[in-house]
Parts: sequence; C-alpha cells; structure tokens
Amino acid sequence: MAKPRLILVLAVMALVIAIPSMVSAQPLPSHVLVGTAMIDGSSAPDGAVVTAWINGAKVKSTTVSDGHYALVVDKPEEGSLISFKVDGNDAPEIATWTQGVAELNLFATSEPVVPGRVVNIAMAELNDSGQSGTASLTELGPNTRVELSLSEGSLQSELAHIHLGQCETPGGVDVGLTSYAGGSGESTSMVAKPIAMLMDGNHYINNHEAGNPGTSTACGNIPSYVAATVATAWAGLSQYLVDDRGMSLYMFTVDVQGTDSTDPVANCTGPCANFWPPLWTAGDPVAMDQPEFRDGANAEMLGTVEWEDGRLQATYNGYPLYYYFKDLARGEVYGQYGDWFLLAPQGTLLVGGTNVDPAGPLQNGQDGEDGDDGDDGDDGDDGARGAEGPEGPEGTAGPSGSAGNTGPAGLQGAAGPAGNAGSAGIQGEDGGSGSALAIIALILSIVSLLGAGAVFFLRRGS
Repeated sequence: MAKPRLILVLAVMALVIAIPSMVSAQPLPSHVLVGTAMIDGSSAPDGAVVTAWINGAKVKSTTVSDGHYALVVDKPEEGSLISFKVDGNDAPEIATWTQGVAELNLFATSEPVVPGRVVNIAMAELNDSGQSGTASLTELGPNTRVELSLSEGSLQSELAHIHLGQCETPGGVDVGLTSYAGGSGESTSMVAKPIAMLMDGNHYINNHEAGNPGTSTACGNIPSYVAATVATAWAGLSQYLVDDRGMSLYMFTVDVQGTDSTDPVANCTGPCANFWPPLWTAGDPVAMDQPEFRDGANAEMLGTVEWEDGRLQATYNGYPLYYYFKDLARGEVYGQYGDWFLLAPQGTLLVGGTNVDPAGPLQNGQDGEDGDDGDDGDDGDDGARGAEGPEGPEGTAGPSGSAGNTGPAGLQGAAGPAGNAGSAGIQGEDGGSGSALAIIALILSIVSLLGAGAVFFLRRGS
C-alpha cells in the first residue's frame, strides 16, 4: 500500500521540478538587420541579393524588395563584426552582432572604395614584455582598416584595443580590435569610424598581456592630422588647385560659398563623401611656395569649415575642397563633370576640357594688341515668367463667431471597401520542441493519469 503512494509522490515531484527547465529551454533571438539597400546612389533592384560576411565567410543572404532588405544572422562568436555585399558589390557599413533588431542602411558601390592615406605607427614595448611591432591604419571611406603585427611573447589570446587618450595618459577603450590569431602576432580589424576621427590627437592603440588584461605589453599613439597644404598644377593651358602630393582638388556647386559675412556649408556628406572625400586639415591650411609658377595658391583665400563632429575641411575662396575617388595619381582630373569643378588659383571655376595630363608649367607669352569693339547685339526676347513666389505668412486669426444651431443627424454612410492585405512578415526562426503552454498541458495530463492510477491502487488496497 505504501509503495504505490511513494511512487506516485516521487513522479509528481519530478514533473514539477522539470517544468521550469523545460519552459526556459527556448532559443535566444538572433540578430535581425533591416534597412534600405542602394548601389551607386540608387535603390537596389528587386531580387538583388544582400549577403552578410563574418571573417571572410558568407553566413546569410536575403533579397531586396522595394528597396528594402531584412536579414537574420544567427549568433556567432561574441563581438563578431559583420560586413555586407549588395549584388556582389561591397558596402562600407560594418555591424557588430547584437541580440535583437537593428536598422542599418547599406550604400554599396560598383566601384571599389579607393584606399586613402595610410598611417604607420610604432608599437613600443611596455612592462618588459619583449613585445614590439607596428600598427597600420588605412583609410577606406567611412571605415578604417587596422593591421597589427607584434613580435615575441604569447599572442594566442591577447587582446588589443583603440583607447582614448595617449600612451602617456591612458584612457578608456573606444574600439575593440580583433584578437591575435593562432599566436601569430598578426591581427586585422575593420573599424566603423573614418580615419579622421581616430587622428584627433586623443587615440592610441594598446596591447594587453594574455590572462592579465590589466597589464599592457605594447602601445602606440595615433598621430593627429597636420595642416593641409594647397598648391597648383597645370592641365593644358589652365592652372588648378592640388594638394602637396599633386592630387586634384574640386569644389561642389551645391555647397554654399563662404563670404566675409557668412560661413561656408559643405553639403557632400554621408555616402557622397565616399566618392568625394573632403580635404581634412588640422588647423588652418597653408599654401605651398611655388616660385616657378605664374600663379601659386593664394594663402589669403584659404580657410576652413567645421563639420558637426568637429573635423575641419579646408576651403579656398569660400569653397569646401574635395578629392575624387577615381583620381589615383597626380595629374588625373576625372572628377571634372556635372556639379564638380576644378578651381583656378584665382578662386574661380575651371570649365571646359581640362581632363588631360598636365604637361608642366608653360612660359608666359607676350600680350597681344587689344581687338576692336564688336557691334552691339540685337535685343534678346523677353524671358519666361518666373516661378511663383513662396507663400506668404499666415494672417492673424479673426474673432470667433457665435455657435450655430445643431444640424440634423446625417444618414449613415455606406461601408468602406476592405483594405489590402498586408505584406508577408519575415519568416521566423524554427521553433523549439513546443511552447511552454503545450509542455505544461502535457505535464497536467500525465499528472491526471498518475492520479487515476493512484486511486486505483488505493481502492485495491482497501
């Protein structure tokens, strides 16, 4: 009699104990990325494939619909960086895996992002670690590639970061870098920050001892930008502005030219700056001394415009200055088209066929005689009517009128048509072995059966 009762009690207790673990054994949500997808400034076509990559391996893909994408990335290693392609074209955006939903707009280009300046940094030994080496920063549009190479020591699990401050005045971590692979002393990271934000005189790279991250083994300060230098070069019969490396500089007619009373405004921001990188400067830009040229850069025309993040862009005659991403060598002026123009040393726009390799400075010829005045031209036709002016300001409100009598109730209107069906949602991940409610229902059924069996045994015993 006592044995069946004991068995029943133990079975019920086992089921009750198992309920919490069965209910909680549900899969964690993945990282869901949603946003727009563009190629060369236009929405990606329907059916374009968006792929996610981690450590050079493709992990997930989806297709574009109406210019938008939604991508589910299962949980990788903590802190993994995700890169993207749109129809096989690289997008500069980088995402860090996090649980839940995040918005990320992708701006892919059919032309690869041309690497900009490269900054090499010496990593000095700290705390008798025996480790030293180099860090290399490469400008890749809005991102920066960081390559570390250290010697000696156990590099299997050592961590590296970009910190705020300087090696002599250390601060907190700003950006985490990839740990060293296989004890090689080699590490490559993609940092989702433009190189200008790291070259502000307040960042350094630090390496930490394996198993003791509080101890640093090597450190190097990231240098700050120097003042930009503006010079001149020749294209055919025209002089135009270049930097100290001879790379062509451009102005954008959509920008607002600065004057004595107004500040310049740079309107080529965001994805536009990937194709037209600004000429950044630390402090006031300087003009190169070029006595061999007829007209050099005019130092009095140089200035700056400050961006919202505090960076300074060099200006000339009030025009913000830019590079063009397809100009890969001095003398190339492929950016002279549309709303983009080279600038003469006088601060005026160069128009016309200047897209030729400069042949070097030309000798000044003798001034020719003044020509005769031409005849007056015929009066031109009346111009077209101008566009309608802006709407005037709203007038002051008049006094309120007296309340009118309540009108009779109107007839009930006809029922409106049914709305269109909503678009299908993102397919959810595979569910577990059943919901918690289903598990509990099963448990209750088992308990009921065991209870019935217990009654049977009790009756037999009596």
